[in-house]
Amino acid sequence: MNVAVRLLAAQTEELGVDRLDELTRLCEAAFGEPFADTWERVGPGLHVMAEADGRIVAHAMIVDRRIFLGHEMDVALDAGYVEHVATLPELQGAGHGASVMRDVGRIIGDEYELGALATGSNTFYERLGWETWVGPTEVRTADGERVRS
Repeated sequence: MNVAVRLLAAQTEELGVDRLDELTRLCEAAFGEPFADTWERVGPGLHVMAEADGRIVAHAMIVDRRIFLGHEMDVALDAGYVEHVATLPELQGAGHGASVMRDVGRIIGDEYELGALATGSNTFYERLGWETWVGPTEVRTADGERVRS
């Protein structure tokens, strides 16, 4: 039986407490670590979610970041930085994360100069059209600090 999956998008401030708790549980299940205070650390952003049977099964978040690159870190681009790409463990491999990331790619292509993320799963993202950057980068965090990324 196929369950209909729909994609949703909402800014952090549009999410209610229950939805944010659901996203926290999803990320904790996917990553196997506590996640509750992570939302404040990364700052507000756009949450792209796949919903099936009334529950969120996959998620990714786009946050505004200023990415610095080049040998002197003198090239600055407005980037849609992708955070917290997660799928419920029991549904991984079913295409929900890929669907979310395709929507994320479309949004970033429409609204930013560059999309960026940090991952240990290059193959998953490359399959979706992302390219691996091998040079150094820095990012300006939500509190304005520049850090290596």
